[in-house]
Amino acid sequence: MTLRENTVIKPGIGQSMIRRPHRVLLIDHKVRIAAIIEVAGLKNDAGKRSKYARGPKVVDLAALEDAHKEGRIVETEYQPPGHWSMLDEEYLDSAPTEKEKNKRERRLAQRDASWRLLAPMLKGTHVRDIARNPTALRASILRQAKEHQRNPSTIYRLLNTYLASGGVRNSLIPDTHRRGGPGVEKVHRRKLGRKSRLEKAGKVVEGSYVLKEEDKVKLAIGYLLQSKTTNESDAYLLTCGVHWSALKEDGTPELFPIHQRPTQAQFRYWGRKLNQLDDRKRRIGLDRLAAQATPGSTQDQVSTVGQMAMLDSTTNDAYLTSMFSRLRKLPPMHITILKEIRSTVVIGFYVGWESPSTWTAHQAILCGAESKIEICARFGITIADEDWPSMLCKLILADNGELKSKTTTAAEEEFRFAVEYTKSWSGQSKSDVETQHHTHHKELNHKLPGTTHGKRRERGEKHPALEAIWNYAEYMHEFLLMLLEYNNEEVAHLAPTAMLEEGVRPTRINILKWMMEKNMRADLPYDLERLRAFTMPPAKAVMTKRGIRLLMPDGRRHVPGLRFYAPALQSSAQFKEAVVKDSAVSITIRQSETDTSRVWFALPDQGLTSIPNVSSDMDMKERGTVVDFVQWVEERDLVKDTQRGDEDQKALSKLLRRQATTNHGKSELTKELAAQEKKPSQKSMVGGLRKNRDEEMLALRSASGPSAAAEKEALPADAVGAAIERCDAASEAMEAFMKEVAA
Repeated sequence: MTLRENTVIKPGIGQSMIRRPHRVLLIDHKVRIAAIIEVAGLKNDAGKRSKYARGPKVVDLAALEDAHKEGRIVETEYQPPGHWSMLDEEYLDSAPTEKEKNKRERRLAQRDASWRLLAPMLKGTHVRDIARNPTALRASILRQAKEHQRNPSTIYRLLNTYLASGGVRNSLIPDTHRRGGPGVEKVHRRKLGRKSRLEKAGKVVEGSYVLKEEDKVKLAIGYLLQSKTTNESDAYLLTCGVHWSALKEDGTPELFPIHQRPTQAQFRYWGRKLNQLDDRKRRIGLDRLAAQATPGSTQDQVSTVGQMAMLDSTTNDAYLTSMFSRLRKLPPMHITILKEIRSTVVIGFYVGWESPSTWTAHQAILCGAESKIEICARFGITIADEDWPSMLCKLILADNGELKSKTTTAAEEEFRFAVEYTKSWSGQSKSDVETQHHTHHKELNHKLPGTTHGKRRERGEKHPALEAIWNYAEYMHEFLLMLLEYNNEEVAHLAPTAMLEEGVRPTRINILKWMMEKNMRADLPYDLERLRAFTMPPAKAVMTKRGIRLLMPDGRRHVPGLRFYAPALQSSAQFKEAVVKDSAVSITIRQSETDTSRVWFALPDQGLTSIPNVSSDMDMKERGTVVDFVQWVEERDLVKDTQRGDEDQKALSKLLRRQATTNHGKSELTKELAAQEKKPSQKSMVGGLRKNRDEEMLALRSASGPSAAAEKEALPADAVGAAIERCDAASEAMEAFMKEVAA
């Protein structure tokens, strides 16, 4: 490769004729000379920058070419500063702040002043001609320096800078933005600022304390001690008591003299400076937390539907009430959203009180893969499958958190989808679903009574839970309508051109359906029942001879009002065991805490099977949640505890009343026996029972005067006894049948 003009060369391997990067200004093959000039500001191999703009020098072309062929000098890529190729308006408009813009205006003024010094000398002369004879301009330089009362070395520096850039006028813009070591903190070797009053008065021999680097970190950490009960002065004294003190014999700290420890002003300055977001992250060893702009769009990562989905969790920022009482308040719920990226359709979700975890994320994935007809119908919304398609995406992008588990790994291996985790504190990596949360808050959550608006309640403010009105069913009705409305919004910029040419309305749902119909899809086939087995959260329950019962958090009592039964349960070993033992058997079910209409139980022949709630209370099944029932039972327990004293008193009164009746009867019996001439035998007292009954019934009829119709309806005693015997026989036969089925 031959040398070319205006290229930058640097030392290569071996002994070189140059020590720093140089620009080739001239190559004259006729007279076999070359002119090169050092590029000021570039680093050499030792990493040091040249501080001076040296002038061009003429060298032998043959020697330069030989060094180039032997690799003792090599061409290098030189990236000029960006403002060299910018117009003045662009240079000013790109300033990040108004202060920087003012500085740039001053730099442009300095450039123009420098150019006015050089322009009369150059007069359109090319840098190649100047480099051919560098001393030719000496007389002009001295004349300009005298005329403008400037040092000749200043004009030489400007000329050399202009030549080293290859003749770029903007190279005369001063690099004042690089002065002072930007971003490099100065190491203090003496105290800055004015002397203290003690130093001025000569009351201290030593100078004031000079902070070391580790001292600044100590002050920054101590500054965080401030709280509602610890002000800045207290935090300063506590910090000095730890780091700048000596322990007395009794173990209490004794502070160093004032001139041997930092001042409170230094404590305040470094505490504020080093507790900025970036500094705190850097101090504890984490990456930079500040969000950085990521160029491009999430659409750049996909070309077909089902190729990628993003998953993220947040809270709904609103307190709710129980279905049993508007006075019973519930905390904000957690929402997990699964969003398909190509069409931006929300295909799955989880809404409930369980904290974000593997199981909540799995339920969102399952929701995206199953039909939405049932959950919409549960909250009074009628849709068809084509109104909200289902799919299992090939790749799921999620936080470096809830999906990281062995359960997720097992599901990945089983269904062949992949999970990719973003870097911590990098929300911009999945900006699409992060923005979705803000959309939901703005559209619904922050408009509800009892909303927190995403902010912590300050002291003295009214608790937002006091204004909570909506319950879970009412919230879910509006939440589902909001998702349906969002999925049916027109997004023409996302629609393929062929779809627009066909005249299809460019909504999110239509884009998803159209691309699926055209086979522009990358989603995975799946068996819904197997997917449910891997994604539904397990829960402890018991099997009884009447079906499945849920357990309270204490693990002992049943949740009242919830019983799940289906004929298919009779084939399970747990049901047979419960019938034989006539007791509850512990089992594991799959259940959603927000859906009490059914649970899922693994049967030997059918796999994971839906077991419905057999309660006749439809409102309870459609609107109730496990949280509602648990809170209701716990509140009933409290009511019972408060009423226990009255109940005990009523029970005692009942016992005493019945005992009084017994005692009264015994006293009358004793009187009657005493009035008898001869004590009756036991046989005579229990004999003639039927005769005594008939006489008693006749006496009752004559006393109450029953109507003729009532006398006809009254059953004979023999008929009543026969009916009781038949009921007992039926019960015994049923128990024998149940044991035979369970055997």
